[in-house]
Amino acid sequence: MYKLINAEEIILIAFEDKNFSEEYIQDETILECQEINLPGTIGRELYEELQTQSSQGGSIYTAENKFLVDNYLKKAIAYFVKAKLYPLMVAKLMNAGVITHRDQEDTQASSAINIASAINATVASAEFWLRAAIHFMEQENQINNYPLYHDFIRKNTNNEINTFSSWINL
Repeated sequence: MYKLINAEEIILIAFEDKNFSEEYIQDETILECQEINLPGTIGRELYEELQTQSSQGGSIYTAENKFLVDNYLKKAIAYFVKAKLYPLMVAKLMNAGVITHRDQEDTQASSAINIASAINATVASAEFWLRAAIHFMEQENQINNYPLYHDFIRKNTNNEINTFSSWINL
């Protein structure tokens, strides 16, 4: 398995604090977020094609796949990784938990409700970018550029496909 995005890119896309330490973003977390969220949405075949092209540092991406990865999928993965890291940030990064800044001098630990709300908002951002990727691939002028995705949709028209935090029927 190959990552479609690295820790530095995740921080640039999804974190307000650009000084967030890359050491907290493990390769396994990136791969887990990709594996959980992409194959059931874009199809296993397209996902594996993107991983194969990514294995060479992205140098062999087709123009269409590079556009899809850079403009949609990296953003989705970045937000899924950020959502997955919230519990780690609460338990490990600071003794007081995730800190809510009131001003420069005064901070307090966030409540479980605030943390859950932040996770939900982050997942919503990730799902937005997945929906945007699907919308992009389904545009009439893109149909021939993503045959693996369209084959996946045709094969699964009457089956359940895992998308957007729940199982849905197409």
